[in-house]
Amino acid sequence: MSRPTIFLIHSLIILIIFSLNTNAESKLLVFTSPPSTEEMAYISSQYNVSKLIHLGDNFYVLPGDFDEKLKLDSRNDWWMSEDTIVRKIKPVNPDPVAEIGNGCNPPPPGMGGNLTVDPGSVKFENTTNDIIVQTNVKSWGLDRIDQRSLPLSKTYDFDQNAGEGVDVYVIDTGININHVDFEGRASWGLTAVPNTTDNDLLGHGTFVAGIIGGKVFGVAKKVNLIAVKCLDDNGEGTLNNILYGFEFIINHHNNSKRPAIANLSFGTQRDKLVDMAVNQVVSAGITVVAAAGNGDQYGRPEDACLSSPAASKSAIAVGATLANDTIAPWSNIGPCVTLFAPGDNVMSDLACTNYNAGIESGTSFSAPYVSGIIALMLSKYNLNPQNVKTQLTQLATKNAVRGLSGTQSPNLLAYSQVQELETGGAASDKLLGIGGVIMFRIVSVFLLIEQLQLSTNGAPKKSFLYIPI
Repeated sequence: MSRPTIFLIHSLIILIIFSLNTNAESKLLVFTSPPSTEEMAYISSQYNVSKLIHLGDNFYVLPGDFDEKLKLDSRNDWWMSEDTIVRKIKPVNPDPVAEIGNGCNPPPPGMGGNLTVDPGSVKFENTTNDIIVQTNVKSWGLDRIDQRSLPLSKTYDFDQNAGEGVDVYVIDTGININHVDFEGRASWGLTAVPNTTDNDLLGHGTFVAGIIGGKVFGVAKKVNLIAVKCLDDNGEGTLNNILYGFEFIINHHNNSKRPAIANLSFGTQRDKLVDMAVNQVVSAGITVVAAAGNGDQYGRPEDACLSSPAASKSAIAVGATLANDTIAPWSNIGPCVTLFAPGDNVMSDLACTNYNAGIESGTSFSAPYVSGIIALMLSKYNLNPQNVKTQLTQLATKNAVRGLSGTQSPNLLAYSQVQELETGGAASDKLLGIGGVIMFRIVSVFLLIEQLQLSTNGAPKKSFLYIPI
């Protein structure tokens, strides 16, 4: 595989990402220090370029229609790249119960009954320990995460803060923000895809959002859900769409100052540019949760370390389990998986109306269970992304997942009773202190070092992003 060349001109280091596809005209230039006004003016005068994407002090990306004639101060050994194509993959189930993008199909007998969502009919009970209990829970995934072992209780216990004051950015196909399950807590943040509307016509993002924060199906029932549409109505887009989405959430978070999470239910073959961008998001103080992936085209599990953003060291990668606590046969595995969460035939909201729900499978829908749990943590404790990852794995149920022998994956099942962290030494605003702040700074430095190493170790090959549904 060809490799990029690093070159220095006027203190400007430019890495051009190489790709094997030579058909498309769109390419990406990645700058590790800001381009000067003169350089931007020159490039813009010669080529059709998009807005410069700024993801941090040492990370700038310029999409544009570049060719092999591009020269700056007679530099040599330039690598050109096609803008990576973003696309969804086939769903886990060949004939899914409620196929996303296929309308609101009724579920089969015994799998949820009438899936019309009525938040007003959901029953909640208060306890004496600041815990609220949701009764008659329909989704086994929500039922499972609040208890250490089977059988299911048909209830969901959660901390009364319920994610209040926390922002979750759903970087996906959008969200039907008018769905009744969101109770007005969902808002539209950005549409990064051209020629699309501010709506979720495919349904993937809405299903994800419902698991994170819907009143009926959600883990964190008071969280703010923010739609960041980086994939179009067919589940396709480009890498620069994703990067514009990352830029938006960093700026939004810097302005809001609220605790924040980014849910990434998509993936690609291992891509250093994606990993570098994820590091920037985490360095900005946003916890990143990624789907581990659904295996190859034949449904056979693959090593999550071979895909991005799951392989990013700063992300929390989530694999999927079945209702009997066995790893889903299609879930990706390996040491890059952080933990597992329910992902087979789980229930959430459909985008086709404002009141319907359905059943779906995939690590795309395991990740939002973990995003919801983190929202519960962040509404109760003052945690940076590194603390979140540590506390999340400490809280998780140990040795509950069956079928992990030989996978090199940690045997950790997501657990949502975040109040148990108080007796387990969680880093709260009282406990985090200066030591925790220093640790976060150290981690940020290591992420920067990793990014610089990625910049010099060669560019990623051409690959495809997809939604692992």
